Amino acid sequence: MSRTRRRLKREIRAAVRGPGPIAHSDVERWIASGDLRVLMELNSLIFGQIERVVPAMSMMEVCGFVEVYFERLFLELPRGTYAMTLECISWFRALWNDPSTPRQFVQNLKQMLAEVCRSGNRVARDRAVYGVLEHLFESPEIAALFSDWKDDPELKDAYCEALDWGKFSRQQGTQGNSAIG
Repeated sequence: MSRTRRRLKREIRAAVRGPGPIAHSDVERWIASGDLRVLMELNSLIFGQIERVVPAMSMMEVCGFVEVYFERLFLELPRGTYAMTLECISWFRALWNDPSTPRQFVQNLKQMLAEVCRSGNRVARDRAVYGVLEHLFESPEIAALFSDWKDDPELKDAYCEALDWGKFSRQQGTQGNSAIG
């Protein structure tokens, strides 16, 4: 692990544990590092204590970070984590369910998932389909948002596989009964 990575991760941990505000400029610097492990550390701040960042991060900044963060996790981690898929599902649903959120942010996440599915990385594609999309598709409204994928030769299989699970879950009455539903 590089010295820079260790230092940045320590800074983030100290900021998260500390009582005071967190400088927006520090968050920008941590994001700009581009180091996936640093971004993973920063994720705890973004998802848990964003209100402490001063001045506040804009919705565009937060969503931009989250899109890049999840795409990199899907594509670069040798093994995905259950927590990663839960966070992605939760983030998507939070944006979806918040009427004040511009729909472009939901579309951007949809596009990120499409890019993961098109990447040629089978492991990343399977994480997106089986870890995220099939659970999002438990909602017929969210599944409908992705319906254009059925007409795309690169995305059709991913869409159909996830849709099958969503339909099965609804038929069984199990959506919402699991940790991710």
